[in-house]
Order: sequence, then C-alpha cells, then structure tokens
Amino acid sequence: MIQPLFQTEDYARALLIGGGSPKVEEDVAERMARQSILDRAFVTAVLDEEVLRRPIGSPAIMRDQLSHVLKVAERDNVLVHVIPATFDTGAYPGLDGALTLLTGDDFGEVAYTESLGGGRLISSPREVAEFAILFTRIMGAVLPAGQSVALIRRVMEEAFQSDDDVAEE
Repeated sequence: MIQPLFQTEDYARALLIGGGSPKVEEDVAERMARQSILDRAFVTAVLDEEVLRRPIGSPAIMRDQLSHVLKVAERDNVLVHVIPATFDTGAYPGLDGALTLLTGDDFGEVAYTESLGGGRLISSPREVAEFAILFTRIMGAVLPAGQSVALIRRVMEEAFQSDDDVAEE
C-alpha cells in the first residue's frame, strides 16, 4: 500500500474495505487527520514500485492517488523515494511493512510503522535509533528523489494513457 500519510480518502477507503475493516469511515477519518503532520514535520518516505502498480479501488482512484503522491512529493519538507522492482534490488530490509521516520519541533524524532490492524508511533530513543538504522539500510536500495518522481509519473502515464481507461470503470 502507499504510505498512509500520502493516501487520498478514496484510496484509503478502498484499502480498508478490501482489508475487511469493521469501521471503514472512522479509520479513513483517522488516516486523513494524521496527515496534518505533513504541515509540521520533515518526512522521508520510501515506496516500493509494486505499490504504485497495484490496482486499488478503480482506475480513477489510482490515477488520483498517484497524482496526489506527486503533489506531496513537491513539498519542501517531503522526500519521496521509490525502490525499483528489479532483480538487482530483490528483497530488502523493510519489505514487510511501512516505516516512516519523522522529525519535528513539537515531538523530536519518532518512527511510525503501519501494518495490518493499525499503526504504531515509536518515540523511545533506543527504538527510534534501531528504526533509523533499518531505514538507512533501506535507503541503500532507493532511487534518488528526482528519479523516483519520474518513475511515479511514468507508472501513472503507463496505467492511464488516456482518459478512456478511467471512463471505462
């Protein structure tokens, strides 16, 4: 899935419905509220190329979601990197779940992980340091930010070569 901090409402809703959440609208509202952190923190996020290509919801939802990721990536306080789906990359640390490191004046350094059943905010300095090491290892597999944005744009263009793709839903 695409990093929860970068999800649109429709994409989050489709994920939660597909995942069988018993409280979809409450969970969507919670995810959207968490996105306010983008207004007060520096965020570096890593997306696996496969999540950009996984069809969630509908063509229109995916087009809007990828467009939204591109808009978020334009923010001065956000870096988005993509790990390319290649045999050279293969399996890498962190493949089993979303991880975000956040730094802000209000809360210092924290890590946030998202997995089935919810997310976990980690503020213990020792645990944050362990996640920072893991994140550094993950960063060894990423494309630079500019190439990452270009890849997201290319995936979006490949998937939605014309508005007919979206109109056919």
